Amino acid sequence: MNRTQVLNSTISKYGLELPKPYLDFLLKDEPELEIEIQDCYWFMATVLPSDWEGQEPLTLESDFSLDRLEPVPFIYALKMFLLTAQEFLHGNVIQNESGSNFTIERLSRGIAIGEENGDLLFIDANSFGVYAFYHDGYYVSEIAGSFDKLLQMVEYS
Repeated sequence: MNRTQVLNSTISKYGLELPKPYLDFLLKDEPELEIEIQDCYWFMATVLPSDWEGQEPLTLESDFSLDRLEPVPFIYALKMFLLTAQEFLHGNVIQNESGSNFTIERLSRGIAIGEENGDLLFIDANSFGVYAFYHDGYYVSEIAGSFDKLLQMVEYS
C-alpha cells in the first residue's frame, strides 16, 4: 500500500479527525522526520516507516508502551501516560504552562504526532492546536494554535 492508502486506512481504523495541514504534511514525498521548534528537536511520526540511520522508525501506528503495559498505537501515547500517572495527577486536570488547567479527558483525546526525549507533541482534539506534554512534570504547553502555525515556527538550519 502507498502512503495515502495507509493513512486513509489508519484514519478509518481509529476514527481519527486530523487537520488538513497535518494530513498534507504526512503525505509529502519526503516528510520531515525531525523538526526544530524553540530549541527542541521533535522526532515526527510518519505514515510509513523510515529508514533514517540510527533512529527506530516512528509511525502513527508504532507500538508505544510504558511500565510493561500492553502496547498501544503511538497516536494514543497520551492515554498510556495517563494510565501510568494516576499517582501524579491531582483531580481530573493537568496544569497548563500558562497556569490554566487542561482536563484529563481532553488530554486523553489528543493525538500524538511527535516525540522528544519521552515528551510528546500532540494535536488537541478540541482546537486542533499543537501542544507538548512534558512527562517529567506532567504539564502541558501550547506550542502553536494550529499545525500551519507550527510549521511556520520550524527552524531550518
